[in-house]
Formats: sequence, C-alpha cells, structure tokens
Amino acid sequence: MKAGLRMGSFVADFFLLLLVSTGQVHGVSFYGDGYIHLRTVEASVQTLLRVRFRTSSQAGLLFLAAGHRDFLLLELISGRLQVRLDLGSGERLLPSEKSIHLSDLGWHSMELTHDRHNFTMTVDQKSHTGLHMPGPDLELSVEDGLFVGGAAGLSHPYLLNISSGFRGCVDEVVFNEHNLLSSLRPYSGYKSVHEVSLGCNLQFSATEEDPVSFFSSKAFISLPPWEVPQEGAFECELHPSAREEDGMVLYSSGYQGWFVAIEITDGHLVVTIGNGEGSKTELRSLTHVHGNHTWYPIQLHLLPHSVQLKVDKEVIKANLSLELQVIQLKGPLFLGGLDEEAREEARQAGLLSASSGGGGGGSFKGCLREIRVNTQRTGLPHAAVTKDIAVGCRAGQAIEMVTSTSPTDPPEFDITTTKPISNNKKNPNFLSLRKLEVAEGGRAPLEPKHIKVNLNFRKLGIHPSQLMFRIEEQPVHGQLRLDLSPDPDGTPDEGQSITIGAEEKDRTFSMLDLWQGRVMYVHSGSEDQNDFFVFSVYSSKKELPVFLKGKRLHRFDVGITPVNDAPVLSLPEGNLFTLLEKSKWQLTTDVLRVSDPDSNPAELVFSSLGDLNTEAGYLEHEDYPDRAINLFSLNDLEEGKISFVHTGVPTIRLPLRVSDGQKSSNTVVLRIMAVALEHNLVNNTGLEVNQGEASIITANHLAVQVNVADQTVDIRYDVTESPRYGELQRLHSSGDWKVTTSFSQKLLEKERLRYLSTYHGLQTQNNITDQFKFDVTIGSLAAEEVVFPIVVRWIHFKVTRSKMELNGVQSAFVTPENLHVVSKGVRLNESHLYFRLLTVPKKGRLFFDGKVLQKNSTFSQKNITDGLVKYELLNRLLDDTRDTFSFQVFSTHADSTSYYFRINIKTESTAVAVVNEGLSILEGGSKVITKDILFTHTASNREVQYNITGRPAHGQIRRINLSNSTSIDDNIVIFTNQDIMEERIMYVHDDSETRQDSFSFQIMVYKPHRHPSTKDDRNTAERTFNISVQLVNDQRPVRVVNKVFHVARDGQRLVTLSDLRYSDDDSDFEDNWLVYTRRGIPMGELVLASEPSHKLYEFTQRDLDQKKVLFVHRGVSLGRFVLFVSDGKHYVSTLLEVMAQDPYLQVENNTGLLVQRGGMATLTSVDLSVFSNLDIREPQELTFEVFLPPKHGVLCFNDGDCDTAKDADAISIFTQRDLVAGRLVYHHDGSHELSDGFNVTARAKEKSTEGQLGRGRREVHLDVGVSVKIYLESHQRQPTVICNRPVVVAEGQNISISRERLEASQ
Repeated sequence: MKAGLRMGSFVADFFLLLLVSTGQVHGVSFYGDGYIHLRTVEASVQTLLRVRFRTSSQAGLLFLAAGHRDFLLLELISGRLQVRLDLGSGERLLPSEKSIHLSDLGWHSMELTHDRHNFTMTVDQKSHTGLHMPGPDLELSVEDGLFVGGAAGLSHPYLLNISSGFRGCVDEVVFNEHNLLSSLRPYSGYKSVHEVSLGCNLQFSATEEDPVSFFSSKAFISLPPWEVPQEGAFECELHPSAREEDGMVLYSSGYQGWFVAIEITDGHLVVTIGNGEGSKTELRSLTHVHGNHTWYPIQLHLLPHSVQLKVDKEVIKANLSLELQVIQLKGPLFLGGLDEEAREEARQAGLLSASSGGGGGGSFKGCLREIRVNTQRTGLPHAAVTKDIAVGCRAGQAIEMVTSTSPTDPPEFDITTTKPISNNKKNPNFLSLRKLEVAEGGRAPLEPKHIKVNLNFRKLGIHPSQLMFRIEEQPVHGQLRLDLSPDPDGTPDEGQSITIGAEEKDRTFSMLDLWQGRVMYVHSGSEDQNDFFVFSVYSSKKELPVFLKGKRLHRFDVGITPVNDAPVLSLPEGNLFTLLEKSKWQLTTDVLRVSDPDSNPAELVFSSLGDLNTEAGYLEHEDYPDRAINLFSLNDLEEGKISFVHTGVPTIRLPLRVSDGQKSSNTVVLRIMAVALEHNLVNNTGLEVNQGEASIITANHLAVQVNVADQTVDIRYDVTESPRYGELQRLHSSGDWKVTTSFSQKLLEKERLRYLSTYHGLQTQNNITDQFKFDVTIGSLAAEEVVFPIVVRWIHFKVTRSKMELNGVQSAFVTPENLHVVSKGVRLNESHLYFRLLTVPKKGRLFFDGKVLQKNSTFSQKNITDGLVKYELLNRLLDDTRDTFSFQVFSTHADSTSYYFRINIKTESTAVAVVNEGLSILEGGSKVITKDILFTHTASNREVQYNITGRPAHGQIRRINLSNSTSIDDNIVIFTNQDIMEERIMYVHDDSETRQDSFSFQIMVYKPHRHPSTKDDRNTAERTFNISVQLVNDQRPVRVVNKVFHVARDGQRLVTLSDLRYSDDDSDFEDNWLVYTRRGIPMGELVLASEPSHKLYEFTQRDLDQKKVLFVHRGVSLGRFVLFVSDGKHYVSTLLEVMAQDPYLQVENNTGLLVQRGGMATLTSVDLSVFSNLDIREPQELTFEVFLPPKHGVLCFNDGDCDTAKDADAISIFTQRDLVAGRLVYHHDGSHELSDGFNVTARAKEKSTEGQLGRGRREVHLDVGVSVKIYLESHQRQPTVICNRPVVVAEGQNISISRERLEASQ
C-alpha cells in the first residue's frame, strides 16, 4: 500500500488501490459498445475457451474467434448462452440448457472444449451440452483475431444477425493460451481496447428507481426504440447542473429523416418534431429550468394530430402539419445525449445542441429520474449502451468525490471541510477552513482567516506565491473572481478581473493573492442559502513535504444571507390583446407572469393602478360576479378566477403592479382592444362514411372562424334537422357515445363528435346522400342556418352462385362454387358476409360443423370456404329431383332481400374424382402404389381401368401376386382400381442416377360385368403420374488416373490430377469433394505446397486441382504408399507408386507440323511438349532455345506481324506457356521445298527450396528436332490420272513401271 493513503480517503478507492497493488482486480466493465480485440492468426483441431461473467441483460456478444470462413461465436440470447460455429462444412448451434437463466446478476462460468469433430459446453460446472460437427473439416482457423464484448466493425456474412454488444462484467476470458483480460493496456497493431474499464460498475445492478447522472459532454443512455403506433408519452423528472449549459435531453429518429427531440436551450426546454423534407414543429417552454435543487417534472405527449409538452405546471400544445402527423420512429431512444451516428443525424437536422461548436458532444449535464415511456417505467436495467453516466444524483446533497481513475496509477484523496480541525502532529490536515458569509446577490473577499494554512513557509523554503490553490469544482450558485489590479480603496474593478476556472489556464490562485485580498466570491442571486467549491493545494517547488504530494481535495463552504427580492412582472405574450365587444376575457399566467423566488403565490397581490372606470371595463373575480375589483392574488390568477369585463369604449389601458408585502414590482400596461364580432364558415367539407359505420367529424370538416385570435368566444351548433339515415353522437366522459342535437367548436377540436350510419336496408339507387342542418350561435349572436352534407357509401350484395348438384351421393359439402356472394360499394371480406336461413330444405338437411341448421340459423361465406357447411339427403332417392331453401345475406352494415338456393339431385353420377398424388422413392428401390396416391372415385361402385399410354423411362410398372410372390408381370400396360386396392401394383426403379420419372395413363369407367369397350366409358383426358427419385450414395469412387508418380531424387514435385484422380458416378456428388487420407510414406512426405513445414494427412481432390499438395522425396528410389479415398460413405484404398530418379527431361509430344506452302501454322503443346520429374509449377519455367532454325520458314509470335517476318525477326527462345497459349507460329517462305524442320534445346531448372541450399539448383536439358511437312493447295483436290497403261510381264520376272505407263497429277 502507498504511504500517502490516509483514513480520510474514500473506502472504494482504498479497495481499488489494494486490488491493483495485489494484481487481483476482479471484473472488466463493458457498456454495450466496448470491446477488446487481440490480433492473432492460428489454426487448431483442439480448442479450450473459458469465460466468467455477470449481467442483467438478456442478449449480448461475449466472445468471437473470427476467421475468413471459420468462426466460433459465444453470445447471450434470451438469458441463455449459445455457441455458433463453423469449421468449413456449415454452421451449427450449441445452446445451453433452457432451465439455467444467466441474466440474474450472478457470476456464471462457461467452459467450451473442442476436440476434432466434438464440442462440449459446460455452464456453472453442472450443465453439459454437446455437439458433433459434420464434414471433413476439423480445424478452427482464426485469421481476424479474438474479440471480447463486440465485433469491432467486422463485416463477415456470419455476423449479420448477431446480438448487440455486451453490457455487464467479465472476469475471465481465456482462449487456448491467450488470457484476453490479463491487461487492459492497448498495443498498436496487436491489441485494441475500446470503451471498457477496470472493475465492475455499479450501474449494471441499478434499478429503474435509481436516478442517473450525466457528467460529460458526450454522456448518453441508449434505450430500446420508442414505439409510437398512434400515441406516445414520455415522462421524467429533470435536474440540470448549475452551469446552465445547453444539451440534448431526448432524441429518437425514424424512417426517412423523422425525429423527435427535447433540448435545453438558453435554460428553456425546446421540443422539435421534424422529417427529412425540412418540415418542423417546435414547442418552447417559458419555464426557466436551472440547477437550484429543484426537480422539474416533464411530460411529452405525441398525439395523432398534435404534440403537447408539460414542464412543471406549464402546458404547451401545438398542432402538427399533415406532413408530420404520421410519426414512425425506429432508432434507439437516446436520453441525456447522443452517440456519434445519432449526433451527425441531429446536426444535419439543425438541432442546436448537436450543432454547438467547440467539439463538445452536446449532452445534457445533470440528472434524470422517474423515467417512463408510454407509462411504463424504464431506466438503466433496459439500457443497450451507456457512456459517462453514474448511478445516483448529487443534486441538493453533500458533495461526493467521484473521480475516474486509471487502473495503473490510482490517485489519493483527502477531504478537508470547514469543520474545526485540531492542529496536532497526528492530524495530517494542514488547512483550517472558515465558512464565508455573503449576502444574496452580493460579493465578499476570501481572506486568510477563511483559509488558514498551518505551514512555516520560511522553514519549508516556500514563498507564498509558490503555494497554489487549484479550483477542482466550481461553485454552484456563484463565481470566484481574481482581481488583477485592485483600486486603492480595495474595491475590485470588473474590467481588471477574471473568473477563476472559466478557462483551464485560469483555475488557480496563490496564497499571496489570498493575503492581498484579490480573491472574491460573487453570488449569482439565487435563493439557495448554501454554496461550496472544491480545491486542491500544490506548490511549484520540487522538494515538498509528504502532505503536499498527491491530489487531496478540500471543500470550502459559503453561507448565503437571504435578501428579499422585488417581484418582477412581465407580459410573455405582449401587451396588446383583442376581445369582442361586451364580452368577458379571462386573465391567465400566460398573460401576466410573476417571478419572485422568495415569495409564495398567496403573498403576491396584483393591483390595478388606473381609475376604476366601469363604463369602459373592469376586473371581475369569479366568486364576486358583476363587481369591479382592483386587487387580486396570484393564487386567484393561477386558478383562473380573474377576468376583464368590457362595457364601453373600444380601447382600454390597464396598468398593473404586483407586491410581496414589502417590495413592489415594475409596472406593466395591458392595452385591450374591443372589436365587433366577425365570423366566417371556413370549413364545411362534408363527410364520407361507409353504410353501417361511424366517422369522426373534426374541425377539418366543420369550423367557424371569428376575428379574435384566441377564440375565447363560445361557438355552438344547434341541429335543426337531424340526419335521415344516421345519428349525430358525442363522446361523453363515461366513454359512451350518445345522440346529441347540439355541439360546440371545442367538441369538434377535441374530435368527440361523430356520425353513425344506422340504416341497414339496401338502396336501389347509388346517388342517395344524407345531411343535417344546424344554426351557428357565437356567444349570444345567432348566425345563419348551414347544411352539412354526408356521402354514404351504400353497400350492395350480389349473389354470384346459388345452386349445386348431387350425383349419386347422399351428401356433399357446399363450396364457393355452389354458394358465393360479394359486396359492392363497401368491400367486405368473407368473414363479414353472413347468410340467414329463411326456410330450410325439405328433402335434406343443412349441417354446420356437424350441427343441423334450423330456420334463422346463420353462417358466413368464410364457413363455406372452410368446408363447414354440408347438405345431406334424408333418404336415398330413386328418381332425379330438386330441393330448395331460401336465405338472406346480411352484414353489420345492411340486410338483403331473400334469395333461393337450388339443389339438383341425380340418382347416379358419371363424374369421377381422381386422386393422383405421385410417388416418392429411393434410387434403385421399389414401392407399392396405394389408393392414397392413385385412385379413381366413382358413383354406384363402377369399375375403373387404367391404360398406360406412356411407360416410365427409368423403371417398370409391375403387377405382383401376393399369394405367390414369384409370379410377377413386368411392364404391364393395364391395371384396375381393384389391383390398387389389393396393393398389387408396384413401381420398380432401374437404379439410374435420375431424380424424376413418370408414366401417363387414361382412365376407363364402366359398369360391373361389362367390358370396357364403348367410347362413352372412356375418359380421354391423359394424366401423368409423377415419380420423385431420391438419390442415394451407392457408387464407390473409381480411379481414373493410375500411373507411376515420377520425382527427382531428393527433390519435390506437385501432385496434380494428371498424377492421381478418382471419379464418383453419383449425380449429386462432385468429384472435388472426395477426401484422401494417407498413413506413413517410406520414401518421403506429402506437405502443403504453400507451407512445406505443414504435413498433410488428409486432403481433398479440390486441393489436387488447386495444386496445394506437394510430394517431397527422401529415402529409397522406388516405393509406394496407401491412400484411402472416401465420398463420406464409401471408402476405397489405392496405392500410389513413386519412382525417384535423377532429374531428367523427356519428350511428351512431338507430332511435327503440317503447313500449306506459303502459309502459317500454330505450334501448340499438342504438337510439342516435354515432361520433367523436377518441381516445375508453371509452364514458363520450361524454356526452348532454337539452335537450328528452319531453312524454309520463320518461327515468330502471332501477336506480332508474322506476315512480314524475316530471318532477322525470327525468335530464338520460347517457353512452354507460349506453346500452351498457342502464341508460336511457323511461317513458310513459299519455296517449292515440301519439307522443313528445326531443332530446339529444352531446359528446366529445379525450384529453389531450403533443402537445396547445400547442393544448388539442379538443371536438365534435352535436344529435340521438330519436322515440318509442306503441302500444296492442289493437295486439297482429288488427284487426276494422266496415264494408266497396262504392262506385260513374264512369269517369275519383274519389270519397272515408268511415268509413261502410270502417272497421276494433283
């Protein structure tokens, strides 16, 4: 422990120092947007992860091991742990047990082990869950590092739906050998630490009742989005700091630039609602909020057409324009400030607190409590992200020393107050502080008697100007000022003084300043009777006693002597007001506003200073009507009991003053102008309503405007003619709608009047409207009669189908094909269209969901669609007949006339119902065709025969005999319903690699004991029976490239598909998926080509195709080793024979060239190529040098001008890549020689490796001759015989055949 730590230090700081010194600090705090990122790259088939944490959050990202494709992610989902992982063969989930809830603020541990394919998670050492990973991949490859608490802006696809950042404490995170919490010190390029702190912060265990303090310019709380479907409400209590700084209290953004904000600007609350198109509505409170130990209740209500703000007792309301009446919020609800992204949005929207200069964050400074969103209490337990906040509030309390500390260098604290302190050697405090007394609104100097320093300056060698006092926390209700040049009489000069602490450089004064009386406390004039400031003491001298070292804080108290202030009277809305002649106007606090913090409303009395002229007008008290008064209290004004009554002249001056009993305020004069009534019907738009429904009548539909700005007159509407097809109703306080014959303008503005359509009949005409008439009464003046039109959208029912047929059956369901009705005029869905039975059928019964329907029973069109209505005959009938019933269509809107439903009943039906569901079968399997998948239902038990018109392409239809399984008919073309019912028809697949098959057929229906021959019995429609084949992995891998692998002795060479290749004939399997596994190799090793130190024991055929497998020879020259090849189900083994020889080159292709005389021919790798057992990975590593060029032509590249190439332009060297790319061209010179050739030397050099440093790179070469044959253009035509004469030769003799006897030309 440090020697400077004293008993006066805070207990929390003592324990923090103790834990840091012992290296046992438990817990690192993550606040929702913090993270730790360790940059590392590794891959392993065995992994161990340990995490220990505590939180109250339901979700959050705890840990991430990130790769380009592989990943391991641990997150909290709904209070449970979940591991998401992918080793390369697909993502899998491993959740913890449902019974263990981990968001209970208790410490919980998790251990995850990974061993090849197996993962096991253990929670709290008692809950175990496991997972087996599929596929061939075993390694977890990490390329992007390890993360704790957040993903730090990674954009991999597997991070699209992860949880938000973690909020809570983490005590341990160990991944393999990495302890990620061993140090919070960042290292550039290796470890990043963002927005985390040492220790477990108290805010994670805070409740909704705890106040929240915001202490920096970038402080904020981020809560879940504020849902405002129709209405929204936000409430809180606010206590600003004493500095009266501007700041953001609330901000929530929405779609396309929508936002709602509450700011403090110049000490007043301002609500702004806007959208991205520039439309804004602002409400500015007149209540001045300041840090005077007062909590200000705030209520913000968002209504469909308006917004209302209440601050303390002040209520402000404003209507929203049409563009702002659909508020859609989606972003987080920010309280106290904004994060960087939201701050940029607010700045673009022109909000003042976000646009302030100085680089600040624009956050609110102070405290919030009693936070409610939509009447639901919320707070820190619901926060997603927090920054620079503390639990609790210092408002109105004794000072609490709260200081951010570094975990590596925690400071010391010591508290000195103005209480008497004995000056003895054991007491470490060297200051004696005496309370300063100052009058309210006054000033007083700080003298040595107030701050007494118990030091021997001479003994310590300190000059008074070297002992400095630093202001750590400013006074709340005043200022400290330093006089730079005091006047001779000691009165400070304002022009030559500075405010201590106004800027960082001016936060100090010296002991010499104190002795010279240059330090002055100036009170702000507030009503608080106590103030204080906090300071520390230091010296510029290097050698100091121990009690001057460190950072000790001292509090100095200031007592304020109250002074009675005179009231201040103001006119917030101006001094000119208009009212109607001979009317009464109520005075409110919005008209007359009094400011007197040291008096209560009952003590403040208003007085009228003018002559009491009742002929012009007078003031009246509600409790004493028709009596003029000239005195009234503020209480009467606040309760709305004071009015001005106009009686005469049009212009009146009313001077007023207010007194608290001792002092009087300034005088204000109200100018009142009386005008004659003028009115105008500004809105009479009428109303549109659906029949049977109701619609609200608002001021947008009907409104009268008068020539008085505040609409103080009573505007009434008396109905003289009621509507014919509906009712006018008003909403009473009980919540019931009741019929009314009169209503007021205020009722329209409050949207408490509606028209209800009550007519339920059907209108035969479409142009019938409704209306009501009314008289307008304004005050005591009646105006003209007005007609309010109402357009009713009448409903019409149309029955589109109303009959059904029964063909040889006893019952049938009534479907929409039989009975269907639609609505016109008003669109109704099936659930709102009903049928009422007026009569019931006589020969049958109607059932609804199994119950018999009686007269007046009802059912809906939706019930018919759902198959719940059925008609059933009472008895079996022998002759065709008809049945009927009548019904009525109705809805909540209207009732129809009666309709008839006709039922045609036929004793026998020729209709058939075919079940044709198709068949699903395994590849190479067989399956019986049952009646559930193929069957024909007929009436009267008719026989059914199926004629196969198109046989299956990949199988057979067989008829089997159940009594004798060996009796099978293959490839049948006819079968019957009876065969299907007896399950004798089977489909057999031919085991081909096909996914689908089918056969087509026709149905023939005939009576029993009758041969199906007549055309009337044939259903000529051809149908198809579909067969879905599920492929199975039944093909074993087969080797298609089988040859000896050649390599240079003690060298290396890539193993490619030209050396080793297998094929799998399963159509749903790609050859590149085949996995090769090897054991020991006696003559070398298989390694990763990009990293030869990495041995390969398992690889895929794709790796061979991508040239990732390298063979390194060591040992014997000839041998072979075993390879196992698997497609995931089948395993085969093979031998790869290896022959190591001295490096060589040999000709692989040398076909020569055939070129037309004077023409050109391309020389490719098909014509000329060589092979080497050296490690040649690219074609350009094989070079060809022309040492004997062609005599009758030129070798050139086809990307140049070969037509004009001469011997001087001929190339002398080319590579195997030129041959593969077809760049090399032979151009014949057009001579009569029909043969040519050239010779080249092929060269190859061994690839440089670490093992060859001792012997150097080996090189081989080979001389190759290439022949060129020239043909003439005439050789393309048929030869012509010029001479063909017979010859005579004796038996046993020979004779020569000359051109004279046989000659041909071409």
